[in-house]
Amino acid sequence: MDFIKTKKITFSIFSILVLALLFSLVKTIMNYPKINSIELGKINGVVETETQPQNYNDDVVDDATFEYELIGYRVDTMGANSSVVVKKNNEEYVVQVGDLLENKYKLLSVSEKQVIFDYSGRIFELENLVGK
Repeated sequence: MDFIKTKKITFSIFSILVLALLFSLVKTIMNYPKINSIELGKINGVVETETQPQNYNDDVVDDATFEYELIGYRVDTMGANSSVVVKKNNEEYVVQVGDLLENKYKLLSVSEKQVIFDYSGRIFELENLVGK
């Protein structure tokens, strides 16, 4: 008789736990998060501000000449991901449009005919002779 009572008590406890878990599951399903649509609106292009690179050796170094050799380029049809590979003193640098070369020369544009860098208002135009 003790075995049957123990069985009934165990069955009752497990039944109560199962009912509690089922109630919790139904409550969770009913209260699922409501996802609203997110409207970002129109995103305009990035506004670039003109930053002057700080070179503390400006009075010592004469930057009148652009001493880099153009050894490679990549032209994007949209113009945003164009880049060049330049070489100076056996060191190669890869520069994308808008980035600075050695914190001095900003790459303005890349085309199949020329590459344009800017340094403190001075424009350096390199003729693109790569692959010719």
